[in-house]
Amino acid sequence: MKLYCNVCGSTCKKWIYKKIILDELAREWNLSKSLQKKINLRESQFCPKCKNSSRTRILAKAIMDKLRVNGASNFKDWTNGAKRLNIRVAEINSCGRLHPFLSNLPHLYYSEYPPGSFYPRLYNSLKRIPREDITNLSYKNNRFDLVIHSDVLEHVSDIDKALKECKRVLKPNGICLFTVPFIQNRKTIRRALIDKNGNEKFLKPPSYHGFGERKDNLVFWELGYDFVTKNKIKIEQSDPQLMTYVFSVVKS
Repeated sequence: MKLYCNVCGSTCKKWIYKKIILDELAREWNLSKSLQKKINLRESQFCPKCKNSSRTRILAKAIMDKLRVNGASNFKDWTNGAKRLNIRVAEINSCGRLHPFLSNLPHLYYSEYPPGSFYPRLYNSLKRIPREDITNLSYKNNRFDLVIHSDVLEHVSDIDKALKECKRVLKPNGICLFTVPFIQNRKTIRRALIDKNGNEKFLKPPSYHGFGERKDNLVFWELGYDFVTKNKIKIEQSDPQLMTYVFSVVKS
């Protein structure tokens, strides 16, 4: 049976699997072998053509479902239609391999908030990528039809403030769609915080994701079932077998 990529529209015999969550990180997060495998499937299962993963493909599906474009059978088609409709999008930190497709939009506002390590900062500087702090966005109120980010909030100390900022910059009835690493059968664990003096305080041994340098992106949260109820967010798409969820907040 051929597999269909809903991003680029190609078919393949199998996705490309890679081990993304290494054993050291799995131990830090107290993940069972079964959970580690599921998260690795979430982070890989790459399309051989466009390199989109399970995570970015399901995010693309949520975008297409919530902001419908007539005649769009894949995300590539959707971006072509979104051009005609002048859909205004804020991409807060690159959404992986969806970004090359999103970059075709004339009203895409793409930004990064670099981690503390040298090479990502240098890359962003050389590419002149704008910087935005998700907890203090520079954008005006009521500006975007869609705000998207992927696996960002676990690296943010104040999630409430970040989500409020995302809602603030949305137009009325606009939507914010995002992914986070999410373990549905356990409660959220806070690993770190920023104290009143602006310093990092570790509640658990420090854990990082990122670009290969040890202190890339500090993990503040391991998000669990209470993340949904506490923040009054909605699950728009889900594949529990791949530990993959797309969440939303809406500007009413």
